[in-house]
Amino acid sequence: MPARTVEPRTTQPRNRSAPKPNPLNELSTNVQRILEQAQTSYANHQKNIVALHKVLTEVAEYTSEDKEGNELFVGEHAFDQEIKMALLAVCQEKKGSQPGNRIVRFVSSFIKYLNDKAAEEAGEREDDDDMNLDTTATRLTENLVEFLLKGFNAKDKTVRYRIVQIVSEVILNLGELDSDLYDQLRAGLLERLSDKEWTVRQEAATALCKLCQNENPEEVEDEELTLSESLIDAMKHDTQQDVRQTIVTNLPIDGSFHRASLSPLLERTRDVDKKMRILVFDRLEKNITNGDGFGPTHPRKLTIAQRELIVRNGLGDREPEVRGAAASLITAWVKAVMNDDTVKKEEEDTEEGEAPAKQEGSSAAQDALIELLKMLDLGEGTIAADALLSVLTTDTSKKDFVEQVRFEGTFWQTLTAEKAFLVRVFTEFCRNNKKDITLVQRLEETLPAIKHFAMVIGVFVNNLQSEISAEEEEGFFNDMDDEERERRADAKFNIECIIAELLKIAVNLDYADELGRRDMYKLIRDMLVNNLLPDKLALLSLDVLRELSGSERDFIRIVVEVIQEIRVPGDEEDGEQQERLDPDASLDIDTPSAIAKTPKPKPRSEMSVQERVRQDRLDMRCLCLCEGVLERVNGTFENNSSLHGVLADLIIPCLAREEEEFRDKALICLSQICLISKRFAVGYKNQFVIELNKKAQSEDLKLIVWRALIDMFMVYEKDVMVDNTSPEELVKQFRHLTLQDENTSDEMRTLLCTGMAKLTLSGILIEQEVLECLVISYFAPRNAYNHTLRQCLAYFLPAYCYSSPANQRMMLEVFRGTLRVLGSSREEIDEDEMTMSSPSKIVNMLVEWMDPNEVINAKGEKGAGDMSLHVDLAVEIVSELLDKKSELGKDDKKALCQALGRIYLPDEVDDYKIRHLKLYLDNVIRRRPLRDAVSRNAFAKFKLAVEKRYEKQLEGFSEEDYRQLVEYHEFFEVLDELLPPGEDDEDTPPPQRQPRKGRKRRSESVLSTATEGEDAPRASTSRKRSGAKRQRLSTSDDETSDFEGDDHSTERAPSEASSVAPAPTRVMPKRGATRKPAPEPVIISSDSEEDEDATPRVRSRNSRSSRAGPLAKVKEEDEIRTPSAARNREESIVPDSEEEEEEVNDLLAEDDD
Repeated sequence: MPARTVEPRTTQPRNRSAPKPNPLNELSTNVQRILEQAQTSYANHQKNIVALHKVLTEVAEYTSEDKEGNELFVGEHAFDQEIKMALLAVCQEKKGSQPGNRIVRFVSSFIKYLNDKAAEEAGEREDDDDMNLDTTATRLTENLVEFLLKGFNAKDKTVRYRIVQIVSEVILNLGELDSDLYDQLRAGLLERLSDKEWTVRQEAATALCKLCQNENPEEVEDEELTLSESLIDAMKHDTQQDVRQTIVTNLPIDGSFHRASLSPLLERTRDVDKKMRILVFDRLEKNITNGDGFGPTHPRKLTIAQRELIVRNGLGDREPEVRGAAASLITAWVKAVMNDDTVKKEEEDTEEGEAPAKQEGSSAAQDALIELLKMLDLGEGTIAADALLSVLTTDTSKKDFVEQVRFEGTFWQTLTAEKAFLVRVFTEFCRNNKKDITLVQRLEETLPAIKHFAMVIGVFVNNLQSEISAEEEEGFFNDMDDEERERRADAKFNIECIIAELLKIAVNLDYADELGRRDMYKLIRDMLVNNLLPDKLALLSLDVLRELSGSERDFIRIVVEVIQEIRVPGDEEDGEQQERLDPDASLDIDTPSAIAKTPKPKPRSEMSVQERVRQDRLDMRCLCLCEGVLERVNGTFENNSSLHGVLADLIIPCLAREEEEFRDKALICLSQICLISKRFAVGYKNQFVIELNKKAQSEDLKLIVWRALIDMFMVYEKDVMVDNTSPEELVKQFRHLTLQDENTSDEMRTLLCTGMAKLTLSGILIEQEVLECLVISYFAPRNAYNHTLRQCLAYFLPAYCYSSPANQRMMLEVFRGTLRVLGSSREEIDEDEMTMSSPSKIVNMLVEWMDPNEVINAKGEKGAGDMSLHVDLAVEIVSELLDKKSELGKDDKKALCQALGRIYLPDEVDDYKIRHLKLYLDNVIRRRPLRDAVSRNAFAKFKLAVEKRYEKQLEGFSEEDYRQLVEYHEFFEVLDELLPPGEDDEDTPPPQRQPRKGRKRRSESVLSTATEGEDAPRASTSRKRSGAKRQRLSTSDDETSDFEGDDHSTERAPSEASSVAPAPTRVMPKRGATRKPAPEPVIISSDSEEDEDATPRVRSRNSRSSRAGPLAKVKEEDEIRTPSAARNREESIVPDSEEEEEEVNDLLAEDDD
């Protein structure tokens, strides 16, 4: 074929008859050139997308037909193959490869461009009613999805990651897919959401978040989870924080289909990862507005519970970064409310005869703060106050909110609960920042004069009294409907909130103005006497009265006078005269003169029913005031003689009443009196003990009694507070309530454990049983969801152990007992309901708490502990492993062996202790060998570490020699008590387990002498060895314990027996292995009853003659058993003995003869 020549460009038309070049010939070159440019930079993607689409358009024109006349898209198929080859190359690139990421982004953008072009062309054909849905874009898209689905189950994690990444990029640009293909894609992504590689799960989560935006939950089958539910489950339980962060960032929360996803998203504000919590608050802040309307996280779109949850979790977080993110969100709420149309509408709405929302002197920022308070519950703890303080604190320039807050004009005449709350919080904010002169000046400008402030409080007090009186009268004469009753309750609650906030402000006022102080004093005293006011306002009035009083003595005297006036109206002047005549009453409450000074009401026997009801209400109010004043007293009871009459006439009689509410209040008051009077604490201690021992008492009363006893312990300590037998009795009841009584509530357990922890940490109560109960309570499954209790003990236990070496020694004493109790508790729990920590976690925490390097001295320096404590802990651990009566399970013992690696071995240790530890370690190998491979390796490493570190101290060590020393007699008595010599074979196991005794031998030649086909039992040690090993290889069911049976504990290999000499007093069992075996057991051909009982359970499949030569047997068995023997030699702690090998060879030769 002649070569073509390029003719120069002319103005004449091109020759129409010239053949058009086939673009398929240059398809591969063009696609590769475009992709090479695309992988270098994102900037050229748009240009190359257009170029690639042009290439596709050209090749798509080439089609053909098959034999049946169906159209074949040859060009599209070739283009599709080129794209697939490029994607296959990308699949080999690991995560982080930028060229691969650019190609993935380029393919995604190209698919979007292709489908957009197809949609434009379809829109231009409006006259075509039967629009053809089978286009180049749809065919290419479906082929691409089918190709990607094949890689979802690839074995290579890199391929799975890249395939799912490509899907996550192109999933929103796929256009319309066939329903079956969509279902396959959906199922594949859900399966990848559980992939073992977190990178794959992360990309699958991204793809599913995009896919679920258009999913209708109603179209999903009932038994199938929606995509949102699957993503929420992964967001809660996925262990990788990156996967959870991806879902939090991309999970749809707007729209009618996804509103339910907001609550699970808010729960992530308590995620364990700090970055995760910050990300949640950032996501909430970004979705406050949606264009010109409210976004899904706008405060007006959230419920009050959701808003309070955000404020509580965000501002209550321990990390300052999280608190800053939450404060930024709340500030954004205020700014959003400031700009929304609702506030503007309320400001313009001054009709209907009501006061306008915006008062004279107020600003838009101030009104927005008030609107924020309306969205929160002002009576729900400190949530509203924390939210408002966060907004004021984040305003560092003080121009956005601080300077905009003004309480001028008609503000005080139109107070609402929200406005009063704003005044109180703003004054606290200014008072807490006294270093800022600007805020101090603002505080002086904000509050009115005391006389005017008292008048404001008086107006609302009168309004509240009128509301209460009107409600009682109308409820008595007329039946109010629910709507009217609810309206009156809301009005009364708002007035109560206003008065409460004003009283809190009044506590911190400057009462230098005497006229204003007198007006405030008169107002507060009248409020205390008025029994119609709620108890909450009465207690707040006591705080103001305390500031108005000259001294604590005057404060108590005034409150006692108020109590007398309430109980016996009209006797106020007589009481004041008596006080003036004898201001210092007798300190003895039994003195008649002291009791006679207090006026008494009419006896109850002489009262009518209505009078009794009224008197009960007055007595309850007096008890409330008495409790309030005793909480605010810092002096002693003896220095305030006016309290004697209240105790004798009010508190003591109420203790004898049958009504539970009166007895509870009286006990609280009596306990507070005992805290300020040692004499009364000793005199009335029996009253509390009697109330505690009554079985019919309610739990509320027992809570009061326990709280009183613990407080008195803290104040007076146990030697002054109780007699010699009371501590033991209280500890007994404490253990019963916390560990044994299933009906004990979480509140009671929390109170008891918190109180006992305080007493133990302060050194007042030093009881081993109390510490054991506290440790068990921390790990107990019944307290898994008692977060208050667990948080308290999580602080107490390390603080207690690190504060003193003696405390760590106390923890060591309860170590074994704690593990046994927790082990028994774990066995009682079903696996499905397991809420208890694993044994390894429990043991590691206990070992960490007893680390002597963490003990802090008075100077705050670490390393002040007893450095030999961990050596004693190792002795305790090995003792538990040796104990024949141990009740620990195999998991607990495995955890103990693994914990040996965390034991701190000091450079210097007492010879007596380290030799004790060496004796224990040797006896574990000789008497209680470990079967679990993990435990055996951990134990061997620790034993080797001990022998290497203390090599000089253990030089010439022999158990037989130390048994002869008098100073070690006590130690060996303890050791023999754990596992007495000569009693190792008392508990004989079933006959089928006896062949396992041969397992103690470690000689490789012994493993290779027995034939597989011998059915008759053999007495040879080598035969027993072979049988034991054969059972091990066949995974016999007998291997279920971590420790070998007690019946084999003395039958060890000679090499092991040589490492630790046997005791002189040791009684050898019938079949125990010795250093030099007796000649009797060496009869290979003997068929005694004992050997018949010891017939191995595992039989050989192929029967062989027992007369085969030993060399043939050795060779045959070596071919089969050599890997197992080598593994056993590696796992063995003690090396093989040459003497043992020679002995076994002699036995084999004798057997052959």
